[in-house]
Amino acid sequence: MLHLFALFLLAQFREKRAYAPIVKMFSAPGETPFDLAGDTATEGLSRIVASVYDGNPLPLHGLIESEEVNEYVRGAAMNAFLVLEHTGQMYRDEAVGYFRSLFHGKLQRQHSYAWDGLVCAVADLPAPELLEEVRQAYADNLVDPTVADLEGIEDDWGAQKPWRGSLLLGGAASTDPPAFGRQELIIISTRCPSALMIFDREGYSSNIEAT
Repeated sequence: MLHLFALFLLAQFREKRAYAPIVKMFSAPGETPFDLAGDTATEGLSRIVASVYDGNPLPLHGLIESEEVNEYVRGAAMNAFLVLEHTGQMYRDEAVGYFRSLFHGKLQRQHSYAWDGLVCAVADLPAPELLEEVRQAYADNLVDPTVADLEGIEDDWGAQKPWRGSLLLGGAASTDPPAFGRQELIIISTRCPSALMIFDREGYSSNIEAT
């Protein structure tokens, strides 16, 4: 239990030297990440990693692309790119480009929860420019439709709804991109699962069931 407390302390203090060791810890094969961290291996991974991120995406790439890593950990790690992009630590084009590379060969084209996580992350970014890749993934039976519904994703993108906005701590809301460093909450409407991911500019978050 103390090691989990240490993980969240490192995240709170944004200790960048912890980034590579934390990614290595969750890259352990099989059930080891869950033995070490329980549900934090999926529910807290993206926010912890984003909080200690040192600017080098390669360790995170390695975790996601490795067939040895638990598929649920790989799927959850996709969300780190959402947090990095929404907190201004990564350009959107970089996140989209990496997701595109996963569709085009960096993920083995065999169903696993890593594919479900990829489609969910693409839907939640959102990245409608990857719609054809998403459709092909469904056509190739790489994605579980009970996890993410293609028609729902297409409807969401077609409606052109504001997927994210800044909810200022004073209560005012805006769909304008927030300036980095302002004290505010970022809201991401998530498709997988059906919830709202809310986190501040530091990367700490909570999930609220969507209605």
